[in-house]
Amino acid sequence: MNKAIIWLITLVLCAASEYSLACSCIPPGKYRPLETDVNDWKPLDTTDSNAVVKYMLQESDYVLTGTFVSQSSYSEYEEHGEYTIIRITEFSVEKVWKGKKVNNIWIKRRVRLNCSYSGFRPGVSYLLYLSGPDPDGFYQASACSRTNRLSESEEDIRILDGMYIQE
Repeated sequence: MNKAIIWLITLVLCAASEYSLACSCIPPGKYRPLETDVNDWKPLDTTDSNAVVKYMLQESDYVLTGTFVSQSSYSEYEEHGEYTIIRITEFSVEKVWKGKKVNNIWIKRRVRLNCSYSGFRPGVSYLLYLSGPDPDGFYQASACSRTNRLSESEEDIRILDGMYIQE
């Protein structure tokens, strides 16, 4: 009964909104990459951490560990007549598995979009699976990626170290 009431309230709130934004994280294995022949495709076993980390390494443009250095915010006017907050977060780069070794990178996030990873905290180190850069040189960290605090990423680090280390 409670679940039905929650669903009804959620439906009413979404229907009442002029604009709605949504994000769906389709787990690896539920779809196939476009370049894969349907006859050769086998679903990814999401219980196999090695396979999932390998998949994320392939799908990401940049995989690294970095520490939150600073963050700035500004407002940007959207086409539909509203403003959204943009956050630019700077990270110092420690170790790179995929991508160019640089001293710092910047991640751009639109606060209204729930598809971006939003758990960044000052001074904390992260394992970052990133896409990009965009035309302005900013990267994106998806909430659907395995981006996480370094302290919670020991298994991924072990697997990445066993696969390949960027020099």
